[in-house]
Amino acid sequence: MSKVELASSLGINSTSYAGEAAAGYVAAAMLQADSVERGLVTVVENVKTNHVLQVLSDTGGLIDAYSCDFANADDLDLDEKVLALTNLMSNVQLCKSQFLASWESMNTGAGRAGSELPASFEEFLLLYLTGKIAEAIEYNIWQGNYDPAGTSPTHTKFDGLCKKIEAASNTVKVDLIDKTDGSTQITTFAVAEDVAYNMQRGVDNLPAALKGRYDKVKIHVSPSTYDKYFQDLATQGLATQYNNADAPVRYNGYTVERVYGFPEATILLASAENLFFGTDLLSDFNQANVVDTSLTLADDNVRVRIQFACGTQIAPEQNIVMVYPDAA
Repeated sequence: MSKVELASSLGINSTSYAGEAAAGYVAAAMLQADSVERGLVTVVENVKTNHVLQVLSDTGGLIDAYSCDFANADDLDLDEKVLALTNLMSNVQLCKSQFLASWESMNTGAGRAGSELPASFEEFLLLYLTGKIAEAIEYNIWQGNYDPAGTSPTHTKFDGLCKKIEAASNTVKVDLIDKTDGSTQITTFAVAEDVAYNMQRGVDNLPAALKGRYDKVKIHVSPSTYDKYFQDLATQGLATQYNNADAPVRYNGYTVERVYGFPEATILLASAENLFFGTDLLSDFNQANVVDTSLTLADDNVRVRIQFACGTQIAPEQNIVMVYPDAA
């Protein structure tokens, strides 16, 4: 009997996971986003609807002359930023025969790759779909409702970090400029040397307290911008020095991060302590459903539905520098 024929006889018990039972699948979808896995953002888990970030900022100095009396430290400001979640879902209908062969192959070849095998066909489908969701979340973390050209964003499921930075009043915004004349605004990195030139513009605009903080501040760029930076290094004969297993790629001391979900024509200087990604893993709203429609519709399909919630926030705003077109 062929594998396709086996698929037609495969019965899936309509299964629903909610709350804690769904946490594993929802966590796989959201916490496997590349930027989350690499620690480029700070994850705030188990947010129900909104989470208030308490931001302490020193505006003048916390040390005073000694006194027997208690003096209020009025140079310390306490601000609040709300991390709000957006409820989302993923509804997908799949033909069982297209996925059964892959699932059977994984089980037949158990142990060959030393990987953990899905215990059931339902679990296999959920893991497949959560991987796709994680990719979409990665893009929305950075590019959600943001377009460096200022026209129409590609990713619109929730406001991403770049959108939050662009809309904030106290973030440092720097125009993307052509290196040749030092004044013409550009919308793409058509020339490789423009990348390092604009990285320097970002470094020049870092707050004094963050200059030289190579342990905290990172330069975030898209994969293609990262490649152009390497192209520029190669032209200067420096690619080997900046590409080895013992040290990260840097610019002027700051680590350059190749961020897979990051937008084009944008350079961000910030710490993970400034960039927040929130999610709710244990709410009853979070669900993962697998429904075999062959039981009711006499077809060979299975429907998978996953519900989840996530969102982003930035704080403190003044510690974030973004270089992008028409920023001023």
